[in-house]
Amino acid sequence: MTILEEMGYDINNFLKDDGRVVLGISYREDEIFKVWDQLTKNKFGYSYSGKKGGTQQYYYANQTEDSIKKRIEKFINHSTSTKGVERVCFFCYTKEMVKKQDIDPWTQAYGNILAGSDKTFGNLYWNNSAKDFICSKCQFIIMCHHIALIELKNFSEKSNQKSNSYLFINAPSFKLMWYLNKYVREIYEKKGKSSPRQIIGMSLIEMALKLNIQLGKWTAMNIEVVSKYTEKKDRKPMDKIDFFSLPYELVFLLSDRKIAALLSEIGEQSILNMVLNSDYTKILKLAEKIFKIALKSKNERSDKENEFINETIKNEKNKENLISFSEKLFKLYALIEEKVKKEVF
Repeated sequence: MTILEEMGYDINNFLKDDGRVVLGISYREDEIFKVWDQLTKNKFGYSYSGKKGGTQQYYYANQTEDSIKKRIEKFINHSTSTKGVERVCFFCYTKEMVKKQDIDPWTQAYGNILAGSDKTFGNLYWNNSAKDFICSKCQFIIMCHHIALIELKNFSEKSNQKSNSYLFINAPSFKLMWYLNKYVREIYEKKGKSSPRQIIGMSLIEMALKLNIQLGKWTAMNIEVVSKYTEKKDRKPMDKIDFFSLPYELVFLLSDRKIAALLSEIGEQSILNMVLNSDYTKILKLAEKIFKIALKSKNERSDKENEFINETIKNEKNKENLISFSEKLFKLYALIEEKVKKEVF
């Protein structure tokens, strides 16, 4: 989808409300390869353009410009054969007739951290022979997964250490998946110091404000975050992949337009953290404390109260109008309580 957007396509034309994506592509494989290769170079620092070998250490190992273009051609001009043996794609479960010599199994050609080499690193899962079948439609799609990963520099959610990590939000709907990842990328570029959890929360708020997407219960319960990061073991860097799901209650609260609008208007990271941690009573207590301080003139406030305001509130607009800020917090708490009572979590 990112490749098509780079080529000038309006992605909204492909995304359907029922969660499907229906593509219509008019470009040739060499034009698509050019954009894919540039995005790949941006990610890894090297290019497959003109390569006829020497890519054993590349992410898509042992691939050449020609081999990648052949996969693109299969993706664009998908046609089923009537000869060969029927195989089931282990990626999309589609059945496809394929000749033995045309079988393209799951190996490090699709990512050297996802699979091993069939010839030099026999995998016991394969019974020492790569046999997981990838259909002609999925081959190029899999080779685009690195483009979808969002790089979060200098943070590891798992180890809480400074280390590059990558994030992707998976969801049952392509439309939901596209926009959530789009907003994650945009928000991270603006607020790079935020944790992945905070960025995802802000992305849900952004989605609620900009799009009219109604999340069903099943969809909300199946939003999954995929995290790839590097961790040192015996002083050697090792790639790790983790999965975690966003709590159903949190997804429904942040995707509520009224709650999202109020959180955006408040603009305080600490308040968003309270929602992310389900500390709703803290919002109420904070509103009460700020309201009591706000009833006093600035001259009447103690040093301790002024220090509390400066440490708790970062937005200058909120500091200048504490009454209004506390009212927003009261309203936010009321909206959350109302939403929680209506839903059975």
